[in-house]
Amino acid sequence: MTVTIDVLRPDGTQQVCEGTYTVRGGIIIDAAIRLVAPPVPYEPESSYPTGPSAGEPDVDCPDLPGPVRVGPSDPHNLDSDGDGTGCEADY
Repeated sequence: MTVTIDVLRPDGTQQVCEGTYTVRGGIIIDAAIRLVAPPVPYEPESSYPTGPSAGEPDVDCPDLPGPVRVGPSDPHNLDSDGDGTGCEADY
């Protein structure tokens, strides 16, 4: 079995491990695990421009040059994952 594990350490840092496990009878009998390079740092949402306001006509992600801050109201439904940043998956 091959797995990827996201580890949240007690100090709040995150690590990613990958490896293979050999399982027999529901018991892990062998494992080869290694640390994976850390993910690319998340770009804070404050670096994105503010998205279109509610007063603007309907706007979709292809209409914008890149990710935007949408805030809690998200009047154009640009934020698919609810993190306050719209259209990040499209770029």
